[in-house]
Amino acid sequence: MGEDEALVNFYEKSSMPEELTKQYVLVAKIIKPHGVRGGVKVFPYSKCPDSLAKYKELVLADSGGSFVKSFTVNRVQSQGNIAILQLEGVTTKEEAADLIGHQLWVSKADIPKLTEDEYYWFELKGLRVVTVDGVEVGVVTSVFNTKAHDILVVTGNKKEYLIPVLGNIVQGRDATGQNLIIEPMPGLLDLS
Repeated sequence: MGEDEALVNFYEKSSMPEELTKQYVLVAKIIKPHGVRGGVKVFPYSKCPDSLAKYKELVLADSGGSFVKSFTVNRVQSQGNIAILQLEGVTTKEEAADLIGHQLWVSKADIPKLTEDEYYWFELKGLRVVTVDGVEVGVVTSVFNTKAHDILVVTGNKKEYLIPVLGNIVQGRDATGQNLIIEPMPGLLDLS
């Protein structure tokens, strides 16, 4: 996984219409206003709040998932694990307060390309997970990060499996690109 592999936190349930999720990726959520000139504090779903500076335009959707509009990003500043954004046209604290809870999305076409063995979290959701021996484990339903590594949440056989994303366990995608091949260490899976 790449430096920005945490672009999407699938524990944050998105209600963005399906046709938009095909074109856009959820990257952050507005949590509160910042200052009196319309700045907003944003919780980014990446390890690096500065990564939001790569995007000059963001699409905002309200908490109900309705498409709101695109905003040009005038400034990005990081403050710990939070980003502070100045969006064009948002000039007062009241306007910023109206955006609390809005989700920030970017076009998939605008996200940086990764190397062949790297993936964004959104690319993993929905992949079937299969062992090197051909045993189907389930489907990736979400991904989250621990300080040590990322964890795949795989649902199958009426169970939920937590699979660490480590090179000796996750082997990569198969030739079709639809299956994620793993070589589980002893005791990781109880497939009975």
